[in-house]
Amino acid sequence: MACTALAPELESHGLTPCWYVALYCREHGEIRTALEEEPARRHPCPLCAALCDCTLLGGGGTNKPLPFHDVVNPPLRTSSGVALMSPPGRALLSTLHTLSIPSRVQRSLY
Repeated sequence: MACTALAPELESHGLTPCWYVALYCREHGEIRTALEEEPARRHPCPLCAALCDCTLLGGGGTNKPLPFHDVVNPPLRTSSGVALMSPPGRALLSTLHTLSIPSRVQRSLY
């Protein structure tokens, strides 16, 4: 379908035109979001408002209210499971989530 046919096709299906964007937040990791307007190179994180680099994935349509987002990947972690660039205090919980502990033992830890 040609780009010029996209707007009428979206309208005929009751979809709102939007831009799909991937951004990486140091606090929250990789986030995919849909926006009403084409974003600049940097866009605020929808969770903490930190200015993040973003990549335009493409234009499309949605039936969800805009803007909306999904966290795709959590923040990067070291080999010991500690989240890089996250606030202190989360290190132990992050480590517990990444260890190979049997699920019956994990349940007793929480």
